[in-house]
Amino acid sequence: MPIFSSFYIAYNNIGSSHSLTFTNRKFTDDEINAFKLSLSSYDWQPTSIVCDVNDLFNQYMEKFSELYNLHFTVSTTKMIEKHLGQPYCTSPLVF
Repeated sequence: MPIFSSFYIAYNNIGSSHSLTFTNRKFTDDEINAFKLSLSSYDWQPTSIVCDVNDLFNQYMEKFSELYNLHFTVSTTKMIEKHLGQPYCTSPLVF
């Protein structure tokens, strides 16, 4: 089963306030197991009557995405300028 993840990093420069915004999803063992359980316990029977493979795929992806978003919620973290100057915030970590 593939694991999808996306990261969006935005650099905001509003006036004199600088910040970085990180958007990500957390994948813990409990969340992964709950996601697997939801996928396996979902009743896929209605999809077996679909004749068009494109419709079938769309229905599958719609349900997969719904469960994925339910179990792996998006979290956003904002790092303000004063934290960007910390010794542990080297350029590979920040950008």
